[in-house]
Amino acid sequence: MRAYLPMLVLGLLPALPGAAVSGVVAGIDPQSDVDDGPPVQEAAAAYGPAAGASNTELNNSWGVTRIFADQAHARGINGAGITVAILDTGIDYTHPELAASYIGGYDFVFNDNDPFDDNFLSHGTHMAGIIAAKENGVGMVGVAPGAKILAVKVLDGAGFGMAEWTISGIQWAVAHGANIINMSLTGQDSPELKDACDAARRAGVLLVAAAGNGYPGGDPVEVDYPAAYDSVIAVTATDSANRHADFAAYGPKLELAAPGADIYSTVRGGYDTISGTSEAAAFVTGAAALYLQSNTQDLNNDSLVDSEDVRLLMQRTAGDLGTPGRDASFGYGLLNAGAVPEPSTAWLLIAAGTSLSGWIVARRRKR
Repeated sequence: MRAYLPMLVLGLLPALPGAAVSGVVAGIDPQSDVDDGPPVQEAAAAYGPAAGASNTELNNSWGVTRIFADQAHARGINGAGITVAILDTGIDYTHPELAASYIGGYDFVFNDNDPFDDNFLSHGTHMAGIIAAKENGVGMVGVAPGAKILAVKVLDGAGFGMAEWTISGIQWAVAHGANIINMSLTGQDSPELKDACDAARRAGVLLVAAAGNGYPGGDPVEVDYPAAYDSVIAVTATDSANRHADFAAYGPKLELAAPGADIYSTVRGGYDTISGTSEAAAFVTGAAALYLQSNTQDLNNDSLVDSEDVRLLMQRTAGDLGTPGRDASFGYGLLNAGAVPEPSTAWLLIAAGTSLSGWIVARRRKR
């Protein structure tokens, strides 16, 4: 009999102490407001080409402006040519904000090619909107509206999944050209999961994961897995005042902080406001797409300009919060997408329709 992996989406009700899924804390800030927003059926009629995000979109996307992603968009840097795999509860790929970005996926829960989001909070769809919702004049806008999305369903409708689903999802994403893998979920440590994350990193894929959630005002929560692996960027959450969110994890494994409190994004049938380190991880994933599109330097002196350099650049450009330097509350600091450098001529090939999907992977040195 196969046991459920203690993997939960981070945007659901908090796990109770002593629950069967031992070692796991997952949840949202229960004090956060829930706002259904304009339904998709009403917004769809207004959708059409847009040169940039509207005031409405930016007003609804406080996290996008807080990390200065709108400044990158104004310079033509929107994640175009980058493929992001979202390992989650699936995605509503029919949503007008996401349909044009969706390029396929797989459902490891039911073993088929239809990774539609059946979660009661539309958790995976919420992540997808933060990452890549379109600039179309309504709703909200993602951090990387030009990025493409692979939906990899590794969690069921209740937000649970087994180890083999997550591991298979990582391997599938690498094989299908993902440049970045977003994992807004937590679980227990396992050698097989660590090996899958390490192998993806060696293949040149950037991995981002939520650090974990606890009860607001409760005991501090340590960074959970897979975020705690060295091959993964561990992300904690901040609120609109740049404070460490009261539900978010602490610990020396934290690498970056990003907006995670009261985040408005896409769900099935419309939009919703949810809080969690899940949302924060999605912001980092979107920003990573912007950095990958751009021309970074060989920061680690390995004669390559690749995902490892992007990770270092995000660390170095983060806005320091709390104790000077890297700390257990914010890692290196608040994500700064406005520091994305200008794209090189090579990256501008995407304007002519050249796909860069898998290109970062191809440039990685085999180790």
